[in-house]
Amino acid sequence: MNAALADQVDQPAVPAKKTARSGRLSLFSFLAKRKPKGKGRTAVAISAEGVSLCNVVRVNNEPVLNACEFRPCMTTERQAALAELLKERHLTNIPVTTVLEPGSYSLHLVDAPNVQPAEMKDAIRWRIKELIDFDIEEAVYDIFDVPGRNLRGQGGRMMYAVVTRASVIQTKVEQLRSAGLKPKIIDVPELCLRNIAALVDDGGGVAILHLSPQSGAIVLTCNSTLFVARSINIGLNRLRNALTKRAEQSDEEFTADAATTEYNHFVENIILEIQRSLDYYERHSSNPPITNLYISPVDQELPGFVPYLKENLGINVNALNLNTIMQCTKELSDNLQLRLFYVIGAALRDE
Repeated sequence: MNAALADQVDQPAVPAKKTARSGRLSLFSFLAKRKPKGKGRTAVAISAEGVSLCNVVRVNNEPVLNACEFRPCMTTERQAALAELLKERHLTNIPVTTVLEPGSYSLHLVDAPNVQPAEMKDAIRWRIKELIDFDIEEAVYDIFDVPGRNLRGQGGRMMYAVVTRASVIQTKVEQLRSAGLKPKIIDVPELCLRNIAALVDDGGGVAILHLSPQSGAIVLTCNSTLFVARSINIGLNRLRNALTKRAEQSDEEFTADAATTEYNHFVENIILEIQRSLDYYERHSSNPPITNLYISPVDQELPGFVPYLKENLGINVNALNLNTIMQCTKELSDNLQLRLFYVIGAALRDE
């Protein structure tokens, strides 16, 4: 996305412009006053568990993951730990990208008003007002087009609207500035997944399922364009807890109740959400049906998960390993990939 917000941090934030084609949304961009000293794009994240950093450089137009680190620390040590990590990597005093946490924003699929492009933001504002549970004056939002219906002559142009509270942005920016960083872009997880999907999309379209500890997300892309984004309320923690319960059952109990265990119920719900996404894409896109689903790394085996998805979805289901789809300067463990998946996607943003 080429549009940027100039120094909106210390006043009520104003939404950035949209990009109509790529769906790569820099939710909020801040114009950097200095040229970055480091090469490539650096993405960082601050969480209750610690701080994360990823740096991607381009070599012959191909992404190279130059740095990918997580450093556990106490809440009071976060800013200092992040500043130290950037210093060690010689990435200080540069603009950085970060990502909103799932649950801190909402994503809405809305009908695009029939107005001139210059009036779109204001027109969408009134639609967003009816979708959120807080005052629109406290909201910051951005929009991006969803290709599909208009391509098939169905009319009804659609857009995604990303909405969060201004206070969420203010807090995140203050955290980064306290660490001596220059926040330039605040991205959203769905578009970080889009960036990763672009690494495995050969033009025929792909779907990615990412399960984080608390929730999950599904994105469908084609030719580096985001078509469908869907969140699910089932994450790895619920699956793990269900597995624990199942393991505590006796063999007789498990055999008798295998089809109705909590674990199987969660897996079936995930399959339903994926199928709905695939159906929507097929109905509203002029592209051929998607036949490849990639599942992001997990740090604990999910018994029968991939075979069950293959059997019920009727498409190719592949385990996604970042080590095999992009050049990494060091081997990434499944645990590190899981923890930093969105941050890596943010660093892969190439505009």
